Parts: sequence; structure tokens; C-alpha cells
Amino acid sequence: MTADDAAHPGPAGAPSTGVPAAATAGEEEQVGAVGGAEQVSEDLLARVREWIADDPDPGDARELRELLTQVTGADRSGALRALQTLREAFAGSLQFGTAGLRGELGAGPNRMNRAVVIRAAAGVMTYLNERVPHLPKVVVGYDARHRSEIFASETAAVVAGAGGHALVLPGPVPTPLLAFAVRHLGADAGVMVTASHNPPRDNGYKVYLGGRLTDDSGTGVQIVPPADARIAAHIAAVESVAQVPRPAATRPRPPGGRSNTWARRWPGPTSNGR
Repeated sequence: MTADDAAHPGPAGAPSTGVPAAATAGEEEQVGAVGGAEQVSEDLLARVREWIADDPDPGDARELRELLTQVTGADRSGALRALQTLREAFAGSLQFGTAGLRGELGAGPNRMNRAVVIRAAAGVMTYLNERVPHLPKVVVGYDARHRSEIFASETAAVVAGAGGHALVLPGPVPTPLLAFAVRHLGADAGVMVTASHNPPRDNGYKVYLGGRLTDDSGTGVQIVPPADARIAAHIAAVESVAQVPRPAATRPRPPGGRSNTWARRWPGPTSNGR
């Protein structure tokens, strides 16, 4: 995967996003004449329900519950569309690589949402805590895409919950500013919530290393192998969002709201931002 990828970075063979105009014969057989749940894959239904129970976003959880209702409802065409949406959203998980994460906004593990971002941030922090002896410093930036600020806020919360020091850039910024901030502030890592040139319905998550994790030439540069694979393994090891420590009283920060108490604004109170 590269930073120029415009396709959604799901696992190999994962279907593209979007609902097809007509369902296949196999889909009709699975849903049944009245869209009854008894003929839908029980494994899929179980995975959807498990995700709903762990989803920190009420809107995303509601979206999935509504799709489940449609799948098991009497409207045949609505059931087929809902089933296809669920299949795509649960066709594996977004895969983390050197370009981070990138995918369509929505509920489920194969979409960009708060649950996926929290898991990604937890994986990044596990990687940092293995390699940085004390208080990893992470700069977090975000662009103006839909939900970018919420994703940045959740990332900062996970950094703080894992014993790190989060510095959130003041408002939507271009990606190069995040790379500069990693170097300027002597941060150990940076996270930029952006999907670059992808369609407006997408969002993404880029990771940069610096500080105590690389030499000067690599500071403020997007991750390269083997860091990407190691972070991806830590992300996959997150069993549930509920188990990821986050400051409970300050998540998430509403768009346009005041900065969280655990994530001070760049450049901070001292001349070097430390």
C-alpha cells in the first residue's frame, strides 16, 4: 500500500465499497424470499452484534442495528441491500501499512470510524511504549474531512491513557505541518488524520516516527518497514475497544470545542514546545 492508493485498503479480495444495483442469485438464496435472518450467515450476524456491543460511537452502533433490522425484515430488496452493506463493512479489517489506514467512513471493521481509530492508536502506543523508556510524546494533527477532529481527539485520549504525552495541533492543518511539528517539538511520533486525495467519503490515518525512535534523517517521515508490520500486529492484538484505557471524562472532544485537559495545544508553554 502506498500513500497514493485511492482504493480502500481492506484485506486481499475484499469487495469494493458501494451497493450493487442488483443482488446475485446466491445473495437471494441467503436472504430468502422475505429477507428472513434464518438464512443469513449466522457468523456474519454474530460478528455484527459483537461489534455493536463494543462500538464507542452511538451513531455507528445505531447504523448497524438498523441494517440488522432490515436484513431480518420483510422487505426483500431492502434486506438484500442491507446484507450487501454488512458484508462489505465486515469483509475483514482495514489493513495498516506504510500509508497507515485509509477507507470509507462508516460502521464496521472494514470502515473508518472511532472504533477502528482507537484500535489503531492503541497499536501505535504499544509499539512506542516498547521502544521509548518514558512518556512517549505524540503530535496529533487532522484535516477538515468529516470526523477528522473526532478521530484526532480519540487518538490523543489513547495516547494519554497509555502513559504518553499528546499534543494536538490547533485546528485543521495540511499534512506537511504535522511532519514539521514532529521534528520541531522533538516528538517520538506523529499521527495525521487525513485521506489525502481520496474521495470525500473517505478518511485515513498516517503515522510518522521521530525523536527517540529514529535518527535525524528519519524524523518526521512516514513509517517504513518493519515498523508498519509491527504496529499492525499490535493493532490486531487489541481484543476490544472497551479495554483500551482512555480518559473517560473527555472523550470525544466535540468539533470546535475546547481542547482536552490531557492534550495541550502546540506549541505549548515553553519555547521548544516540550
